[in-house]
Parts: sequence; structure tokens; C-alpha cells
Amino acid sequence: MDHLTGRRTRTALAALCGASAVVAAAPAWWRPWLPQEEAEAELDRAGIVACSGLIVKGTVDAVGPAGAGMVRVRLEGARRLEPGGGSGEGSGGAASFLVPEGDAGAYAPGGRVLVAALRSGEGAPLLFTGAEIEPAWDWMEAEARDPAAPSCPTA
Repeated sequence: MDHLTGRRTRTALAALCGASAVVAAAPAWWRPWLPQEEAEAELDRAGIVACSGLIVKGTVDAVGPAGAGMVRVRLEGARRLEPGGGSGEGSGGAASFLVPEGDAGAYAPGGRVLVAALRSGEGAPLLFTGAEIEPAWDWMEAEARDPAAPSCPTA
């Protein structure tokens, strides 16, 4: 192999290694299905609980327009979860929250749901239905009762 061919091979290998490193790191900073700022701000389980202004499970009672592209969802038989305070029955057994109009179909009257809505009010609340409800409630309750739980990193 002559000197020029060896240099081209090394250059090609270096470029390939550099490209591989960029591709390997891409999932940490770029997710095509999320806007850049959301991909960077994804929360783990502790963060979800710490940053939620409302964690509630119950039966969807009503879904109605709230204006500005939002709908209000009302739950009956609501059970709330408070970070640092455990769980309990909500006052009056009802809770309501806003979701984007495009997500309203996920809240069928009579359906059981668990919802975690961020304090910032940005984005749609996390929604759990059916067999997802109890396992999600269990980990949320454990995080809420954890005395070493972190505070919201975006607060």
C-alpha cells in the first residue's frame, strides 16, 4: 500500500468513527417525534411526580369545551395523589383539568383514567387507562411518599 492510499484509508476510517459517534449520541439529544426542548426536558418517574400539579384517578364524568383549543375533563370518584403527602380522596370526589381538543377522544365518559398533569400546564397530561392504571398509580404513590424524592428540576 502506498503512502497516499494509507492516508486515504486512515482519513476514511476517522470520518466513519466520527460519524458513528454522532449517530450513537443522537438519541440522547434528538428524537424526531419530539420538539428539541421536550426531548431535553423528558422526566423520569420521580420527575413526573415532582413536576405534576395534578395526579388523579377516577371515572370520566364529562368532557366539554373550554375555549382556546382546549376541553375540560371532569372526573367523578376522584382519588388524588399529592407529592410529599401520599394519597387520599379528593374533596367532593371530583376533579377537572384541561386537555388539548385533539386529545378529547381519549376521555370517553364512563371510562376509568389516571392522569398526571404538569404544573406548567404545558402539553397534554399523561394518561393511563385500563390495566395501566394500577401499576402507574403504585409507582406514582411510591414516588410521592419517598422522603428523598427530588423537587421538580424545571421549577
